[in-house]
Amino acid sequence: MTLPLAWPAFLKATDLLNEAAGALARLIADTLTTQFGDAAYLILEEDEDGDVRWLHSILDAGGRTLFSFSDADMLPTLAGDSPLSAAWGQLDPADPASLEQAVHGLRQANAIFDDVPDDLPCDTITDDHSCLLLSADARPGCWDFGWDFGGDDARRLARPYSAPRPPVRLRPSAPFPAPGH
Repeated sequence: MTLPLAWPAFLKATDLLNEAAGALARLIADTLTTQFGDAAYLILEEDEDGDVRWLHSILDAGGRTLFSFSDADMLPTLAGDSPLSAAWGQLDPADPASLEQAVHGLRQANAIFDDVPDDLPCDTITDDHSCLLLSADARPGCWDFGWDFGGDDARRLARPYSAPRPPVRLRPSAPFPAPGH
């Protein structure tokens, strides 16, 4: 007889899953920035139901396309003795199918991807696209994703790297009237 899962064990398991998804997102980011020095965004296209994501392109921080997955080319190879290459195990990090499998793994772990910044100058990006931030030059479409929902979504956010958050600019407050006026 199997006992039901205890709540603390479930919380520990979900924390471990979130940590593993974060490590996988970092492996993807580190691999792509090694393959493409200026890589900043892995653009993912989502079907209209939100059930499937497929690889769209790799962009630099300015929105220039470094690689389009529609071309069906292989990604650059990593050195055989690279720790990144070893981390992929039996998968070939130069094969887009391996990358797609890793992204699918993030999806299975219930990871959430960032929105593409609205002002990124790329004509092929629509609202059906999301992204994985690959470098400290990449910025999310929304800085506060998940925090307004108590942080649960923020723990699932696959964001291995991000540009520094810009300072919040507050509007100057109106002067207080002098007492007695």
